[in-house]
Amino acid sequence: MFNRISAYLGGSMVAMALAAPAGAGDGDAARFSKPLVATSDTSAVQSTFIPTGGTVRNEGRFAAARGGDDRSDDIMDPRFKPVGDKGSLKDSAAAPASATREFSRSFNVGITTDYIFRGISQSAGRPTGQAGFDITYGLIYAGLWGSGIDFGREGTSNVAGAEVDLYFGIKPKWHSITFDLGAIYYAYPGARDNRTTIDGELDYFELKAGMNSPLWRGASITSNYFFSPDYTNDTGKVFTSETSISQDLPKFSIFTPNISALYGNQMGKSSRFGSVVTNGTRGYSYWNAGLTLTAEKFSFDMRYWETNIRNDNSENGFASNFCKATTFRCDPRYVATLKFTY
Repeated sequence: MFNRISAYLGGSMVAMALAAPAGAGDGDAARFSKPLVATSDTSAVQSTFIPTGGTVRNEGRFAAARGGDDRSDDIMDPRFKPVGDKGSLKDSAAAPASATREFSRSFNVGITTDYIFRGISQSAGRPTGQAGFDITYGLIYAGLWGSGIDFGREGTSNVAGAEVDLYFGIKPKWHSITFDLGAIYYAYPGARDNRTTIDGELDYFELKAGMNSPLWRGASITSNYFFSPDYTNDTGKVFTSETSISQDLPKFSIFTPNISALYGNQMGKSSRFGSVVTNGTRGYSYWNAGLTLTAEKFSFDMRYWETNIRNDNSENGFASNFCKATTFRCDPRYVATLKFTY
Protein backbone atom coordinates (compact mmCIF):
# COMPACT_ATOMS: atom_id res chain seq x y z
CA MET A 1 0.00 0.00 0.00
CA PHE A 2 2.85 2.30 0.66
CA ASN A 3 4.14 1.97 -2.85
CA ARG A 4 4.55 5.66 -3.41
CA ILE A 5 7.07 7.02 -0.97
CA SER A 6 7.28 10.78 -1.15
CA ALA A 7 9.24 13.38 0.75
CA TYR A 8 7.23 16.14 2.16
CA LEU A 9 7.42 19.02 4.51
CA GLY A 10 3.96 19.30 6.05
CA GLY A 11 1.87 20.92 8.59
CA SER A 12 -0.50 19.40 11.00
CA MET A 13 -0.72 16.39 13.25
CA VAL A 14 -1.25 12.77 12.84
CA ALA A 15 -1.49 9.69 14.96
CA MET A 16 -2.28 6.05 15.08
CA ALA A 17 -5.81 5.49 13.89
CA LEU A 18 -8.29 4.21 16.39
CA ALA A 19 -10.97 1.68 15.65
CA ALA A 20 -12.87 2.35 12.46
CA PRO A 21 -16.64 2.73 12.51
CA ALA A 22 -18.87 -0.05 11.33
CA GLY A 23 -18.70 -0.76 7.63
CA ALA A 24 -21.31 0.39 5.20
CA GLY A 25 -23.19 -1.69 2.66
CA ASP A 26 -21.72 -3.26 -0.45
CA GLY A 27 -20.99 -0.94 -3.31
CA ASP A 28 -20.82 2.13 -1.10
CA ALA A 29 -17.47 3.05 -2.55
CA ALA A 30 -18.72 2.98 -6.11
CA ARG A 31 -17.55 6.53 -6.60
CA PHE A 32 -14.03 5.23 -6.56
CA SER A 33 -14.43 3.30 -9.76
CA LYS A 34 -14.17 4.73 -13.23
CA PRO A 35 -16.41 5.68 -14.84
CA LEU A 36 -19.16 6.86 -12.50
CA VAL A 37 -22.64 6.26 -13.84
CA ALA A 38 -25.93 7.71 -12.77
CA THR A 39 -27.51 5.72 -9.95
CA SER A 40 -29.86 6.23 -7.06
CA ASP A 41 -27.35 5.14 -4.46
CA THR A 42 -23.78 6.12 -5.07
CA SER A 43 -20.91 7.17 -2.95
CA ALA A 44 -17.83 9.10 -3.66
CA VAL A 45 -14.25 9.21 -2.86
CA GLN A 46 -12.92 12.03 -0.99
CA SER A 47 -9.34 12.22 -0.67
CA THR A 48 -8.98 13.61 1.98
CA PHE A 49 -12.00 12.73 0.87
CA ILE A 50 -10.98 12.14 -0.16
CA PRO A 51 -9.84 11.99 2.47
CA THR A 52 -11.14 15.53 3.78
CA GLY A 53 -11.98 18.33 7.20
CA GLY A 54 -11.61 17.18 9.08
CA THR A 55 -13.19 17.47 12.23
CA VAL A 56 -11.08 15.96 14.82
CA ARG A 57 -7.84 16.83 13.29
CA ASN A 58 -6.65 19.43 15.61
CA GLU A 59 -7.80 21.81 13.41
CA GLY A 60 -10.18 20.45 12.23
CA ARG A 61 -10.06 16.81 11.50
CA PHE A 62 -8.65 16.65 16.42
CA ALA A 63 -9.93 18.17 11.58
CA ALA A 64 -12.30 17.99 9.04
CA ALA A 65 -11.35 20.63 9.42
CA ARG A 66 -10.98 19.63 10.65
CA GLY A 67 -11.66 19.45 8.78
CA GLY A 68 -9.49 21.91 7.48
CA ASP A 69 -7.18 19.84 7.27
CA ASP A 70 -4.04 23.38 8.92
CA ARG A 71 -3.51 23.97 12.45
CA SER A 72 -1.68 26.15 14.91
CA ASP A 73 -0.91 29.81 15.33
CA ASP A 74 0.68 32.24 17.75
CA ILE A 75 -2.56 33.71 19.02
CA MET A 76 -3.76 30.84 21.18
CA ASP A 77 -2.28 28.08 23.26
CA PRO A 78 -1.79 25.51 20.49
CA ARG A 79 -3.15 22.73 22.66
CA PHE A 80 -6.54 24.40 22.64
CA LYS A 81 -6.83 25.47 19.03
CA PRO A 82 -10.44 24.99 17.85
CA VAL A 83 -10.75 21.54 16.41
CA GLY A 84 -13.00 22.36 13.50
CA ASP A 85 -11.88 25.63 11.98
CA LYS A 86 -9.57 23.96 9.53
CA GLY A 87 -10.78 21.86 6.74
CA SER A 88 -7.74 19.97 5.58
CA LEU A 89 -4.95 19.61 8.00
CA LYS A 90 -5.87 16.63 9.93
CA ASP A 91 -5.11 17.33 13.51
CA SER A 92 -2.13 19.35 14.14
CA ALA A 93 -1.95 20.41 17.70
CA ALA A 94 1.70 21.12 17.35
CA ALA A 95 2.74 24.35 18.94
CA PRO A 96 3.95 27.15 16.70
CA ALA A 97 7.67 26.91 16.11
CA SER A 98 9.77 29.40 18.04
CA ALA A 99 13.09 30.97 17.21
CA THR A 100 14.69 29.28 20.22
CA ARG A 101 15.71 25.65 19.87
CA GLU A 102 13.38 24.11 22.43
CA PHE A 103 12.00 20.62 22.10
CA SER A 104 8.33 20.07 22.91
CA ARG A 105 5.79 17.33 22.35
CA SER A 106 2.06 16.79 22.80
CA PHE A 107 -0.48 14.00 22.48
CA ASN A 108 -4.19 14.17 21.77
CA VAL A 109 -7.07 11.73 21.67
CA GLY A 110 -10.71 12.33 20.88
CA ILE A 111 -14.01 11.18 19.49
CA THR A 112 -16.18 12.84 16.85
CA THR A 113 -19.74 12.21 15.72
CA ASP A 114 -18.58 12.26 12.09
CA TYR A 115 -15.09 12.57 10.60
CA ILE A 116 -15.41 15.35 8.01
CA PHE A 117 -12.52 16.20 5.71
CA ARG A 118 -12.92 19.13 3.33
CA GLY A 119 -16.67 18.90 3.67
CA ILE A 120 -16.99 15.16 3.00
CA SER A 121 -17.61 12.43 5.55
CA GLN A 122 -14.81 9.88 5.91
CA SER A 123 -16.68 7.73 8.44
CA ALA A 124 -19.99 7.20 6.61
CA GLY A 125 -21.74 9.63 8.95
CA ARG A 126 -20.84 7.57 12.03
CA PRO A 127 -18.84 8.37 15.18
CA THR A 128 -15.16 7.43 15.23
CA GLY A 129 -12.04 7.82 17.33
CA GLN A 130 -8.95 9.85 16.50
CA ALA A 131 -5.53 10.40 18.08
CA GLY A 132 -2.28 12.22 17.35
CA PHE A 133 1.27 13.04 18.41
CA ASP A 134 3.23 16.23 17.64
CA ILE A 135 6.78 17.35 18.23
CA THR A 136 8.51 20.69 17.61
CA TYR A 137 12.13 21.82 17.75
CA GLY A 138 12.78 25.44 16.96
CA LEU A 139 11.22 26.13 13.55
CA ILE A 140 10.79 22.42 12.78
CA TYR A 141 7.66 20.40 13.49
CA ALA A 142 6.50 16.87 12.73
CA GLY A 143 3.53 14.75 13.64
CA LEU A 144 1.47 11.61 13.25
CA TRP A 145 -2.31 11.55 13.26
CA GLY A 146 -4.84 8.79 12.76
CA SER A 147 -8.56 8.21 12.54
CA GLY A 148 -11.05 5.43 12.05
CA ILE A 149 -12.79 5.64 8.65
CA ASP A 150 -15.47 3.82 6.66
CA PHE A 151 -15.12 3.66 2.87
CA GLY A 152 -17.73 0.94 2.43
CA ARG A 153 -17.19 -2.72 1.65
CA GLU A 154 -15.94 -4.93 -1.15
CA GLY A 155 -17.56 -8.31 -0.73
CA THR A 156 -17.22 -9.16 2.95
CA SER A 157 -14.19 -6.93 3.58
CA ASN A 158 -13.92 -3.24 4.48
CA VAL A 159 -12.45 -1.11 1.69
CA ALA A 160 -10.53 0.93 4.27
CA GLY A 161 -10.83 1.12 8.04
CA ALA A 162 -8.04 3.47 9.08
CA GLU A 163 -6.28 6.62 7.92
CA VAL A 164 -2.80 7.54 9.15
CA ASP A 165 -1.25 10.90 8.25
CA LEU A 166 2.43 11.77 8.53
CA TYR A 167 3.63 15.34 8.24
CA PHE A 168 6.53 17.65 8.93
CA GLY A 169 7.67 21.13 7.99
CA ILE A 170 9.02 24.45 9.20
CA LYS A 171 7.32 27.57 10.59
CA PRO A 172 9.49 30.64 10.06
CA LYS A 173 8.24 33.97 11.35
CA TRP A 174 8.41 37.46 9.90
CA HIS A 175 7.17 40.28 12.11
CA SER A 176 3.69 39.13 13.22
CA ILE A 177 3.23 36.64 10.36
CA THR A 178 3.97 32.94 10.85
CA PHE A 179 4.58 30.91 7.68
CA ASP A 180 4.06 27.17 7.33
CA LEU A 181 5.97 25.20 4.68
CA GLY A 182 5.77 21.43 4.60
CA ALA A 183 4.04 18.31 3.34
CA ILE A 184 1.60 15.63 4.40
CA TYR A 185 1.45 11.95 3.47
CA TYR A 186 -1.98 10.33 3.73
CA ALA A 187 -1.85 6.55 4.17
CA TYR A 188 -4.60 3.93 4.37
CA PRO A 189 -2.99 0.82 5.84
CA GLY A 190 -4.68 -2.43 4.86
CA ALA A 191 -6.98 -0.75 2.33
CA ARG A 192 -8.38 -2.83 -0.53
CA ASP A 193 -7.47 -0.33 -3.25
CA ASN A 194 -6.32 -1.03 -6.81
CA ARG A 195 -9.16 -3.57 -7.06
CA THR A 196 -12.76 -3.62 -8.24
CA THR A 197 -14.55 -1.21 -5.90
CA ILE A 198 -11.62 1.19 -5.72
CA ASP A 199 -9.54 0.82 -8.84
CA GLY A 200 -6.88 3.39 -7.91
CA GLU A 201 -4.26 3.99 -5.20
CA LEU A 202 -5.66 5.63 -2.07
CA ASP A 203 -2.35 6.79 -0.58
CA TYR A 204 -1.17 10.23 -1.68
CA PHE A 205 0.82 13.23 -0.50
CA GLU A 206 0.42 17.00 -0.58
CA LEU A 207 2.78 19.94 -0.42
CA LYS A 208 1.62 22.78 1.78
CA ALA A 209 2.26 26.52 2.04
CA GLY A 210 0.42 28.64 4.57
CA MET A 211 0.52 31.74 6.71
CA ASN A 212 -1.15 33.01 9.88
CA SER A 213 -1.51 36.59 11.05
CA PRO A 214 -3.25 38.34 13.94
CA LEU A 215 -6.06 40.72 13.01
CA TRP A 216 -7.03 42.41 16.26
CA ARG A 217 -7.14 41.41 19.90
CA GLY A 218 -7.97 37.71 20.14
CA ALA A 219 -8.51 37.29 16.38
CA SER A 220 -6.38 35.74 13.65
CA ILE A 221 -6.63 34.74 10.00
CA THR A 222 -5.00 31.70 8.38
CA SER A 223 -4.58 30.84 4.70
CA ASN A 224 -3.30 27.47 3.46
CA TYR A 225 -2.58 26.14 -0.02
CA PHE A 226 -2.10 22.46 -0.90
CA PHE A 227 -0.93 20.73 -4.05
CA SER A 228 -0.97 17.02 -4.82
CA PRO A 229 0.73 15.75 -8.00
CA ASP A 230 -1.50 12.66 -7.91
CA TYR A 231 -4.47 12.91 -5.58
CA THR A 232 -6.16 9.97 -3.91
CA ASN A 233 -7.55 7.23 -6.16
CA ASP A 234 -5.30 8.30 -9.05
CA THR A 235 -7.31 11.47 -9.70
CA GLY A 236 -4.32 13.49 -10.93
CA LYS A 237 -3.14 16.98 -10.01
CA VAL A 238 -5.33 18.69 -7.42
CA PHE A 239 -5.09 22.18 -5.90
CA THR A 240 -6.75 23.08 -2.59
CA SER A 241 -6.98 26.48 -0.88
CA GLU A 242 -8.45 27.33 2.52
CA THR A 243 -8.91 30.50 4.54
CA SER A 244 -10.12 30.54 8.13
CA ILE A 245 -10.69 33.17 10.78
CA SER A 246 -11.02 32.70 14.53
CA GLN A 247 -11.99 34.95 17.42
CA ASP A 248 -11.46 34.37 21.14
CA LEU A 249 -14.39 35.29 23.39
CA PRO A 250 -14.40 36.32 27.06
CA LYS A 251 -13.92 33.44 29.45
CA PHE A 252 -16.91 32.32 31.49
CA SER A 253 -16.88 29.88 34.36
CA ILE A 254 -14.21 27.27 33.52
CA PHE A 255 -14.63 27.63 29.75
CA THR A 256 -12.59 29.60 27.23
CA PRO A 257 -14.78 30.00 24.09
CA ASN A 258 -13.66 30.59 20.52
CA ILE A 259 -15.70 30.99 17.35
CA SER A 260 -14.22 30.20 13.94
CA ALA A 261 -15.16 29.72 10.29
CA LEU A 262 -13.44 28.32 7.22
CA TYR A 263 -13.94 28.51 3.46
CA GLY A 264 -12.15 26.13 1.10
CA ASN A 265 -11.99 25.35 -2.59
CA GLN A 266 -10.60 22.34 -4.43
CA MET A 267 -9.88 22.04 -8.16
CA GLY A 268 -8.80 18.98 -10.16
CA LYS A 269 -7.18 18.82 -13.57
CA SER A 270 -8.49 15.44 -14.73
CA SER A 271 -11.92 14.22 -15.80
CA ARG A 272 -11.49 11.32 -13.37
CA PHE A 273 -11.37 13.82 -10.50
CA GLY A 274 -14.70 15.20 -11.66
CA SER A 275 -16.42 11.83 -11.81
CA VAL A 276 -14.96 10.40 -8.61
CA VAL A 277 -14.85 13.43 -6.32
CA THR A 278 -17.33 16.11 -7.40
CA ASN A 279 -20.11 14.34 -9.33
CA GLY A 280 -19.27 15.76 -12.73
CA THR A 281 -17.49 19.07 -12.14
CA ARG A 282 -13.80 19.99 -12.01
CA GLY A 283 -14.02 21.57 -8.55
CA TYR A 284 -16.11 22.32 -5.49
CA SER A 285 -16.23 24.59 -2.43
CA TYR A 286 -16.80 23.76 1.21
CA TRP A 287 -17.21 25.76 4.40
CA ASN A 288 -17.80 25.41 8.13
CA ALA A 289 -18.52 27.54 11.19
CA GLY A 290 -18.59 26.62 14.83
CA LEU A 291 -17.89 27.18 18.51
CA THR A 292 -15.10 25.58 20.56
CA LEU A 293 -15.18 25.47 24.37
CA THR A 294 -11.90 24.76 26.15
CA ALA A 295 -11.51 23.78 29.79
CA GLU A 296 -8.04 22.86 30.98
CA LYS A 297 -6.89 20.05 28.66
CA PHE A 298 -10.32 19.31 27.22
CA SER A 299 -12.00 20.93 24.23
CA PHE A 300 -15.51 20.50 22.86
CA ASP A 301 -16.24 21.67 19.32
CA MET A 302 -19.67 22.07 17.69
CA ARG A 303 -19.55 22.75 13.95
CA TYR A 304 -21.74 23.06 10.86
CA TRP A 305 -20.38 21.77 7.51
CA GLU A 306 -21.63 22.24 3.96
CA THR A 307 -20.43 21.89 0.33
CA ASN A 308 -21.73 22.98 -3.07
CA ILE A 309 -21.37 19.52 -4.65
CA ARG A 310 -24.49 18.65 -6.64
CA ASN A 311 -26.40 15.75 -5.12
CA ASP A 312 -28.26 15.04 -8.38
CA ASN A 313 -26.37 15.45 -11.65
CA SER A 314 -28.08 12.62 -13.50
CA GLU A 315 -29.07 14.93 -16.36
CA ASN A 316 -25.38 15.03 -17.30
CA GLY A 317 -24.84 11.31 -16.89
CA PHE A 318 -23.57 11.33 -13.30
CA ALA A 319 -25.00 10.22 -9.94
CA SER A 320 -28.51 11.11 -8.81
CA ASN A 321 -27.90 10.69 -5.06
CA PHE A 322 -24.22 11.57 -4.72
CA CYS A 323 -24.13 13.52 -1.43
CA LYS A 324 -26.65 11.38 0.44
CA ALA A 325 -25.22 7.96 -0.36
CA THR A 326 -24.14 5.55 2.36
CA THR A 327 -20.48 6.66 2.28
CA PHE A 328 -18.66 9.89 1.44
CA ARG A 329 -21.65 12.04 2.28
CA CYS A 330 -21.31 15.68 1.32
CA ASP A 331 -24.71 17.03 2.38
CA PRO A 332 -25.01 19.66 5.16
CA ARG A 333 -24.37 18.29 8.65
CA TYR A 334 -23.61 19.18 12.24
CA VAL A 335 -20.59 17.62 13.94
CA ALA A 336 -19.55 17.49 17.61
CA THR A 337 -16.00 16.65 18.69
CA LEU A 338 -14.58 16.02 22.16
CA LYS A 339 -10.83 16.06 22.56
CA PHE A 340 -8.21 15.66 25.28
CA THR A 341 -4.67 17.04 24.79
CA TYR A 342 -1.68 16.45 27.02
